Amino acid sequence: MNGVHAPSQERRVVVMIGRRHEPGRKSSGPNPIVKICRTPIDHPSAWRSSDFASRDDFAIDLEPRHLRAFERALERIRAEGLGLDDIERSHFEVPEIAGDIAAWFDEIQHGRGFVYLRGFPVDRYSEEEIG
Repeated sequence: MNGVHAPSQERRVVVMIGRRHEPGRKSSGPNPIVKICRTPIDHPSAWRSSDFASRDDFAIDLEPRHLRAFERALERIRAEGLGLDDIERSHFEVPEIAGDIAAWFDEIQHGRGFVYLRGFPVDRYSEEEIG
C-alpha cells in the first residue's frame, strides 16, 4: 500500500477500568474495578501515536486513477438520479481500484484499524454528493 508503514513492534498492555455492580447493594459512590490484561497485545492495531513521526507514516495518497474511478462512479449515480439513501454497493462499482479498496478494508479489519486517505478533492463536490 502506498505510504503505509507498520508501527513499532512493541508489545502493549491494556488496562480496563469499570464499576462493579452487585445486585441489591446500594451504591455509596464509585466502586471501581481495575483489570489488567497481563497478556501483551501483539497486533498492528495496538499502536500509539508515538509510533508515527507524522501523518506521512500512515497516510495513503490518492492517485489520479483513484480520483477518476470515484468520478466515474459518481457520474453513474448522478445519471440514475439516485439520492444518498438510494445508493447501494452495486451503484458504486470501481473495478479498476478494487484491489486498493480491498487492501484498505483489510488494513481496517486486520491491521491498524484505520486508513487515512489523502487528496480527495472535496471542494469539487456538493455536500449532497459527498454525503
